[in-house]
Amino acid sequence: MNKATVSYFLQIFSEARCIQCGRCLEVCPVFLVTNAEELSPRAKAVLLQNMDFLARVQSSGSRLTNNVRALAGLCVGCGRCARVCPQQVNIPALLSKIKSLSPGWKDWFWERLIKYGFCVATQDWLEPVLSMFLSAGRKKYLTALRRPETARPWLKIKGRAPEAERVVVFPGCLGRFAWPHLQEKAEKLLKNLGYELLPTPDWACCGFTFKSAGLLEEEKRCQQINFSLWERLGRPKIVTFCATCEQGLLNSSFAEFQQHIVFFDNLLATAAWEIDTDIFQSDFRILWHKPCHAREHEFKLWREKFEMAEVKLDLNKDYCCGLGGSLQIEARDLSRQVSDFFWLNLDINSKTHILSSCNGCVLQLRATRPEHVQVSHWLEIVKQEA
Repeated sequence: MNKATVSYFLQIFSEARCIQCGRCLEVCPVFLVTNAEELSPRAKAVLLQNMDFLARVQSSGSRLTNNVRALAGLCVGCGRCARVCPQQVNIPALLSKIKSLSPGWKDWFWERLIKYGFCVATQDWLEPVLSMFLSAGRKKYLTALRRPETARPWLKIKGRAPEAERVVVFPGCLGRFAWPHLQEKAEKLLKNLGYELLPTPDWACCGFTFKSAGLLEEEKRCQQINFSLWERLGRPKIVTFCATCEQGLLNSSFAEFQQHIVFFDNLLATAAWEIDTDIFQSDFRILWHKPCHAREHEFKLWREKFEMAEVKLDLNKDYCCGLGGSLQIEARDLSRQVSDFFWLNLDINSKTHILSSCNGCVLQLRATRPEHVQVSHWLEIVKQEA
């Protein structure tokens, strides 16, 4: 093992300061659905703390390396364990580093799938070809990508920004390639609220999925591209309507860039909300899905606005949807288990409408939902002003 690798290991070990308190077990989606201690954040921390074992991994050949790499992939990357850890151990971030130590043909494949997947999957000519090779479950994802549901808009948001700030939209890969209507709605709403909207540049990925897959160099490349584009625009505020994209952008190694990231919901607090309650039947139910990477105050804003209109907004018990960064790619069965757990623990009826603020969550929920449940990004229920 060379000095650089030893130094890298020592960095990981120094950050895995687990005291085995078990608080992570209460919030980890993987542990909740499997009840398998060996898959828990605590167990993974023990693995990371064992320097002798990891040294043997690096020098013993591919079999042991592949086993550790596979274990590192059994994580949804939600960050819940890090938020409750008294030692501030960030297991998802450490697992990304472990993944980065064992590159191979799969990493080459994942890199291109993440980079070009959404763009390619939305091409009309390719759908019949893909359908020939995809399983029934995978076809649901293709359908969710290519044919977003059309929700009837019933929310009007009005107001003027305190000042005409310069902003630019970061739509994310899904918002850019698969669901451009979200970007269009976001831009129109910002204009109506009085913001000075700059043209959206050719953004790279936010980097979150690359980090989840252990493709740390690609994550850095995306960060550099986005930082350069932002500088050319004159360093405006960057508004994103995806909670996971916000997290990916906040992971940027450029501190000034981080300080200009704004989640769209934060711009809506002072606006006036008008809800068309005429479309709500007696058993119509609105359920808010809080993404794993959303800020804690987000649901509070939505609930307060709905209460002012005397409309009840329920929370989804804070369960993970199961998409999990690269988990859908690396461990499809586990992703499905987490998703099934989500739906089994929801109190839903035939007229439930689920709203969320994460593009990835919306994709996952649309691909796995019961047929009678409608799933929308909140932008889709906003009425457009003329």
